[in-house]
Amino acid sequence: MSYSCSSSVRTLKAEPFYLTHAGDDGHLACGRKSVHGFVREGIAIVKEQQMLYILLNAFSEPNLSLVTVYMQLPFLEEVKILKGLYLVPDYNQNPIARRIVFVKLSDTYDASEFAALNARLIPHEEFTDTEKAIFDYTCELTDSLKMCTLPSPKLDLRDLQAEKTLLRKEAELESSL
Repeated sequence: MSYSCSSSVRTLKAEPFYLTHAGDDGHLACGRKSVHGFVREGIAIVKEQQMLYILLNAFSEPNLSLVTVYMQLPFLEEVKILKGLYLVPDYNQNPIARRIVFVKLSDTYDASEFAALNARLIPHEEFTDTEKAIFDYTCELTDSLKMCTLPSPKLDLRDLQAEKTLLRKEAELESSL
């Protein structure tokens, strides 16, 4: 199960992922069930036994909105939690990077068990102690990096400051919700 901050409301988003061997070429098959109820599949690659990269499309084809998840792999054999970064386009196709946490639910992949898992937004009042700790790690205002596209006839330093001002105001608005 993955946990990250929702882009639509300030709450914890829980989405099931699966990772399973795809063949002899060193990559894994992966899939994610989104909070919108869609399953998107992609590939995962382990690099130097320290990094896991997951690539999949956020939306149905032909729209290509690449989701990239980078997970740090600890030097342990029995791992229950992974942490990393989740890069995804927002609703305007601007990139957002957020913290993400994976919590291992099973050692094996079973398609019917995966289908039965629910993706959902978890409101604050329903947090378990574990979910509260994950929310505090993934959903603070400093835990997402955003860019936005501002129409500008020329890109100069004033445009960079305007983007930061706009994003700061958005963060202040989110914190007041």
